[in-house]
Amino acid sequence: MTVVTHRVSQANPTTWQPTHEKRKDKESAYDVDAVVHAYTTGRKEGFDHGMNEMRRGFSKLLKDNTTKAATYTDKILGFLKQKGVLTSGTFLKISSWDELNVLILVNQDSFLTPSFKQVYDLVFDIEDESEGENLSLNFTFAPYTSDFNLACIHADGFSLKYDNEGEENVNSIHQE
Repeated sequence: MTVVTHRVSQANPTTWQPTHEKRKDKESAYDVDAVVHAYTTGRKEGFDHGMNEMRRGFSKLLKDNTTKAATYTDKILGFLKQKGVLTSGTFLKISSWDELNVLILVNQDSFLTPSFKQVYDLVFDIEDESEGENLSLNFTFAPYTSDFNLACIHADGFSLKYDNEGEENVNSIHQE
């Protein structure tokens, strides 16, 4: 390989000389419009590809986080069952891929007992544990009665119901 160098003249030190010869054939030169089109097309395709990859990544993270939420919900529902607390529905609200809210409807009589406070001790531990897993998981309990309006839960954004055979029939709750 031959390296071609040129000296910068002392008379005009800011003039740089090329280190290779220019190509004479016009067919190898690109039209400015073609270069701009190639750039914008590549940029758009790259952006679209990146967005699709990001969506797939967030979808996987959301699926993983809803699975974790179900696991933690199982722990809490098992604890409630152990304590003799009747539940009548468990609902999930997705605020973002890493922020999930679980609402558990419990029998009003059980909700008002002093022993229900033990449930909150477990919930605080679970919420703290989930913080280290790229997940902000919040549990809320609400007492239900026969005149409870399920439409209010849906209006608050709790759009997913947890399927648990041990719960009373949530359809018996007043739905207007």
